Amino acid sequence: MKPNVGEILLEKGGFDSSILGPLRAAAQKDGGQSAIGLVSDEMVDSFYVVGGVSRCKERIAEYREAEVDLPLLLPRLEDFGKVAQSLIG
Repeated sequence: MKPNVGEILLEKGGFDSSILGPLRAAAQKDGGQSAIGLVSDEMVDSFYVVGGVSRCKERIAEYREAEVDLPLLLPRLEDFGKVAQSLIG
C-alpha cells in the first residue's frame, strides 16, 4: 500500500503512524474533537509554527536555516494583519 501524506509526515518526523487510524476515525466522527488527546505537544511543535512572537520568529529562522526559501504562513484570517505586523516589525 502506498503511504499517504499523514504516514509520510509522521514517519519523517519520528512519530508513530499507528495513531492515524484513530485520528481519521475521530475526524469522521466529530470533526477531530475526540482526537485532541492523541496529538502531543511535540507533534504540534514539529509540524506548526506556534507560540508567541519571539518563538515564531525563532521557528521561522529554523526553517530558513534548513534552506526553506519561502515558508508559507497561514494565520487565522481574523488574526492575519496582527500576526503579519508582529513578525515583520
